[in-house]
Amino acid sequence: MAVARKMGISDSLIHAWRKTNDKAGPPVRGKEN
Repeated sequence: MAVARKMGISDSLIHAWRKTNDKAGPPVRGKEN
């Protein structure tokens, strides 16, 4: 992944972040994490 390389982080870290974000579900208006 070009963005990960440009930022100096691994592809696997990007995938882990996305997986965590996907589990959280869509954002809910008016609710903060």
